[in-house]
Amino acid sequence: MPNNVQIVLDKRMSETLTNLDVVVGSVHLMLTSEESIANIQIKLEGIAQSTLQIAKHPNKKNDKSKKTVSEIHKLLYLTETLFPPSDVRQLGSGTTGKDGFTLAPGRYQYPFEFRIPVNNDCTDTKNFISKLTESTDAKKHISATLPPSCDDTEFATIKYFFKVTVKKAAFYKMNMRTYYPFVFLPIEPPRPPPAEIQTFFARRKHRFAYTPVSRSSHHLLAKKKKGFFSSFGSSASKASAGVLQQPGPVIYLEARLPEPRIMVPTRPIDLTLVVCSQTKLDVEVYMHSISVNLLTTTISRVDAYSQENTMTLAVSHMQQLKLATSQSTNPQPGIYEAEFDRRRFSGLYLPNTVPPSFKTCNIERTYALEIVAELSHGSTGPREYIELSFPIQVWSGIEPPPALLEALSNDAANPYLAASAEHQRIENSPQQYPQQAQQQPNPHDIYSDGNISDYGPPQAAVPEDPASLPTYNEVIAARVKPVQGPRRTYEQSPTYFANVDALDNDKN
Repeated sequence: MPNNVQIVLDKRMSETLTNLDVVVGSVHLMLTSEESIANIQIKLEGIAQSTLQIAKHPNKKNDKSKKTVSEIHKLLYLTETLFPPSDVRQLGSGTTGKDGFTLAPGRYQYPFEFRIPVNNDCTDTKNFISKLTESTDAKKHISATLPPSCDDTEFATIKYFFKVTVKKAAFYKMNMRTYYPFVFLPIEPPRPPPAEIQTFFARRKHRFAYTPVSRSSHHLLAKKKKGFFSSFGSSASKASAGVLQQPGPVIYLEARLPEPRIMVPTRPIDLTLVVCSQTKLDVEVYMHSISVNLLTTTISRVDAYSQENTMTLAVSHMQQLKLATSQSTNPQPGIYEAEFDRRRFSGLYLPNTVPPSFKTCNIERTYALEIVAELSHGSTGPREYIELSFPIQVWSGIEPPPALLEALSNDAANPYLAASAEHQRIENSPQQYPQQAQQQPNPHDIYSDGNISDYGPPQAAVPEDPASLPTYNEVIAARVKPVQGPRRTYEQSPTYFANVDALDNDKN
């Protein structure tokens, strides 16, 4: 059996690690023959790699050949020497250990302990930025909460791992090395206070092509409108019952969610769908199918280049609903609204493979929710598709320790938290229809002629840029106990745990 080295974590450790966790484990070294060892080191690392395809010869117009460029940032880099012991190392190489330390065959065990910090530390470009296939000179670094593990796109990868290196005393002997990748999910930023307007809405204007009505109903309606002499007219009005078409009404499909729009995978999405109109509809609107998708946008940066890639993840697709709107209400003059039964959408949630929104030096991840509803005016009317989409924030669901929030709330230099505290002192006013929320003319007014999604309330409670959220002071966080309580499982594909050494440019 050859010599080997393994990393074993304490069984009490969660499958998903987060900030402030104290990771306890040990390195197991098995020697089948005598070896001279210089040292044994273990490192805790987090690496973000962005990869792009760019023009190989940008100055040649007809040359469409591509090349791959990549950039690596080490977001986390902690190291501990396990052997020789610290008291031996303090003696200096001049008195002992010059030619290494000879270990007899057998099993050796070296305990270690790391505390995962809150924020990334990516400042030393000489050591932490490496070129793979293209020269890079990354001058901008973002100080933010450590980003989550991410391996769902070929353009961006974030991996966390432990690495142990058994360095041989003889330079011509190959060092022993092994990796232990783990899944990381960061704690949430402090939750923003409740917004003054408790509901976010996104709406789209739509006119149905036509509304089917029976000939008999049309004939009766015509008699009411035209009187007695209208019966001496076209023979078509006396035809047997059939179907006529009349111009369809204008409606507004509106999606409503709690504000701020924070979603946590595996937790229900509180979605309400409403049909709004300026006149009362005599015929119900029917929903026949609905698709809810998560639009994932990843921005990868390499040096001066950047690329945006969007993926669509199906959250839910419900068919053959034939779901009619509820009885119409009149919340304000000239506005009628009818709601679809929200219980039919109670099973909506994001899967546990979705990473939280984040922004780091070379990778950014943002999200939008897309809703595609198949509607008809009347149960037999033509079926037409209406699409809504709006930005959301995805958070981890791991709440920070109360002691950390309390310490952060005392940070007067943090304008975000100061504003949050001010909001918490304001008593929430009763919910109003979004149209009346603004004294000035509102671009999101229900009477607008726009054909795109309108959003409201205009001022979002959560910054759209994840990097603009507050970060925790590392000095304060160091005095706070680890996160207690359950945390969700954050699944990764098998590729996340494979080929970790390919990202590691530091072979020491």
